[in-house]
Amino acid sequence: MASLLTSVIDNSSKVIEYVQTCKGMGIDILPPDINQSERNFTAQGGAIRYGLSALKSIGKAMVDQLVAERNARGPFQNLQEFLERISECDLSKRIVESLIKAGALDCLEGNRRQKMMIYTSIMDNISQSKKKMMAGQMMQMGMNTLGNWSDQRLFENTPIPYVTSLPEFPETEKKIFRDFPDVLSDEYKENAKNNAKALAARKDDPMMIGYFLRNEPSWAFVDNLVLADEVLYNPEKTVCKEKLIAFLKEKYQTVDRLNDAWKLSLSTFEDLYQPIRDASAKSEAAKEDQKTFSKEMLRAYVEIPSKACREVDPNHMILGMRWAWISDPDLATGWENFDVFSINCYAVDPTEAISHVVELGVDLPVMIGEFHFGALDTGLSATGLEGVLTQKDRGKAYRYYCERVAAHPNGVGCHYFQCYDQFVLGRFDGENYNIGLFDICSRPYQDMASYVKQCSEAMYEIADGTKVPTDEKAESIPMIAY
Repeated sequence: MASLLTSVIDNSSKVIEYVQTCKGMGIDILPPDINQSERNFTAQGGAIRYGLSALKSIGKAMVDQLVAERNARGPFQNLQEFLERISECDLSKRIVESLIKAGALDCLEGNRRQKMMIYTSIMDNISQSKKKMMAGQMMQMGMNTLGNWSDQRLFENTPIPYVTSLPEFPETEKKIFRDFPDVLSDEYKENAKNNAKALAARKDDPMMIGYFLRNEPSWAFVDNLVLADEVLYNPEKTVCKEKLIAFLKEKYQTVDRLNDAWKLSLSTFEDLYQPIRDASAKSEAAKEDQKTFSKEMLRAYVEIPSKACREVDPNHMILGMRWAWISDPDLATGWENFDVFSINCYAVDPTEAISHVVELGVDLPVMIGEFHFGALDTGLSATGLEGVLTQKDRGKAYRYYCERVAAHPNGVGCHYFQCYDQFVLGRFDGENYNIGLFDICSRPYQDMASYVKQCSEAMYEIADGTKVPTDEKAESIPMIAY
């Protein structure tokens, strides 16, 4: 019968029906117990123990973590110890409440009412202690910034400066290409103003360094994209299309002159509302016109939200867009609106990527928004976007990378992604990389931590030119990433 109950464990009405059948047969159903239950229903003596996965609001992944912790380190002794031991499992207060109400924690001291009264304060205290512990470990390594994507609850509770992001970048109902909005529309301006209001809450925080406007726009993943080409190819009647046609009318005056310059055979300018593929490839004049208008769109894309944000928060730096890479030289357009230009750069050496930004005419400090190194010697099956042989090599690679950022005249910082390893079963998109400074139990990788500390101690001397960066390189391996 335990197997039969397990077969319907996701169907609560069937579970109730089969439980009643068992009772009618004289089979005892033992209640859920955090120290006795498994994921599924199990036979215990002549009875059946309730499976934890049958409880509402718990989730099978969470149940597996709870059972694994109990099997690894023994039964849970009391509520405090239980909550401390599973604090790394992303256990929410809602899940704890469900466990209490279901009786799964009855084996621990105290009745359900008492547990309901104290569990939230215990979890809050554990969270505060962990934040202080993590901040202490990071400061011991010489880390001086909480990077993007950090838990915002850390901002009020750690003595480390931080960066953050505009919570939502302005969009429009009609898109030009992928996530590129109709940037010349009033809708874009209005949404930029509304989205910027989110910055007001932290505008006076002295611990905040600045904020990124967004991260890795998907439209910019296409090398040498001509946005104005997408305007003409897109069948939508966008404001960008109307203004592009107006630009062409003003320049050429007659459709015959446009036809001659672009090698087209249009009857009227209105024909431009019909999709035209790869317009910039029609002629050199078409290419020049399309590139010119594309830059106007790019400038609006950057300038409009930047000005709206500056209006709300004039106290902090705008840290740019965190481009995945410079897929086209025109991505530098509008850099004057930033205080720092940012790119993400997964490489052994970021020098070339930083120099490329400078060569495009960007006269700003350059920040690396993301980089990491992973290995396969801890049990996780993927390295992330840059693979090395061992944990020691991860430390070598980190130091080599960071010291080259510091040595570059325009390098102002680089943010390691990320603090903790990813779970072996993967995050929301399947990534399960060994890329953390700490494993999922908050234990630092000591070999890597040693190199991080050495790097931190040398960083400022390298930046002012009194010390040269290390030449010690890691042994690279092919990456395994998703």
